[in-house]
Amino acid sequence: MKKEERVNIYLDILFKDFRDIANKGINRCLLSTKYLMGTLDVEPSSKGVQRVEIPNSVLLNCSREIINDIDPDLVDKYNSFVDEKNIIIKKSEIYDLFKEHRAYYDRSYKNGKTPRIVMYKPPDFYAVSILIHEFMHSTNTKRIDKENPLDQKDILRNELSEFVSIYFEMYAREYLINILNVNNNMIDLSERFISNYELANHDLEECISYVIYDKYGTVNYENYLTILDEYKIPLLPNKMDYNSSLNRFIKSTKKIYNSMIEFSTIEKDEDGYDKVSDLLHKYLTAKITEDNYVASTLLYFSVKDILSKEDILKFNKVLGDDTSIEDKFLNPDFNKVIEYYNNLLNNEELDNKIDNFLKSVYDEKGKIKKL
Repeated sequence: MKKEERVNIYLDILFKDFRDIANKGINRCLLSTKYLMGTLDVEPSSKGVQRVEIPNSVLLNCSREIINDIDPDLVDKYNSFVDEKNIIIKKSEIYDLFKEHRAYYDRSYKNGKTPRIVMYKPPDFYAVSILIHEFMHSTNTKRIDKENPLDQKDILRNELSEFVSIYFEMYAREYLINILNVNNNMIDLSERFISNYELANHDLEECISYVIYDKYGTVNYENYLTILDEYKIPLLPNKMDYNSSLNRFIKSTKKIYNSMIEFSTIEKDEDGYDKVSDLLHKYLTAKITEDNYVASTLLYFSVKDILSKEDILKFNKVLGDDTSIEDKFLNPDFNKVIEYYNNLLNNEELDNKIDNFLKSVYDEKGKIKKL
């Protein structure tokens, strides 16, 4: 079977029976395009970074000071992480950004203990902002039962939780520079922006087939070229890129391709789902939308000069409470941010906002500036 044929068979079923997930694939491709359009002039790198290792005590105390500035009511929660030794700093002189997280929030810590934050040495000033990123997850992220299918509501919460963490990660960076007089080149933002750049390229290449199929009903090279031109998608218009996008799509879906074919041939129950469809819904939703750092970063740039820190804290309080996602949408403090979330693709200023920010941090060669 040819690659094109396999991709089109898969999408025939997906668009017919799982349109909500297909829409997520389309959305992710277009959001990645918007992000990459903002990085065309500057490609961030770690060149020019001055890595200054700081003691654990400085890392923890700086973080406490910034958290107190964010919201004094959060300090006790932060202190409990420190006092109960639930901020774990591990020795790791060299790590691969794409194989080992710089830090993560472990919300499913076992044996009845409180969740913990795990970080890798050596700690530097950027680690302060990362610690605050992970700490903010503890203010709004519920433990998710991994045995149950991950639905759209959980995915939305994850994306919005990432937004809050990225917002205060960047807030911490500005505090370090403007209040604590840490130089810009000691805060290696390349980890955030290089990883986003890689994720956006990956998502664009993998998800462009959704956009082609949605527009033309079939994926082929001619339609691929037309879509690149119509949406100003920053991929090279050649056969190599096209084949690469097909290969990435097939690779990402190979574990569920046979289940998808099986699903298309069985008699469905009244709700349109059986065990196979539940499996597909769980896998596809998580694959396409979980931990969408690109969308979360775009949302940060959408609101950073418009909404205040207090607006984001009010939003975060609603995000982290026990009300249903439906009830949250009835809350004006929640919808103040959601309005921008829903308008990401139509925000014509986003490209320039990202471009201007990167130019303020990096020179024309992608080297971080010493301010």
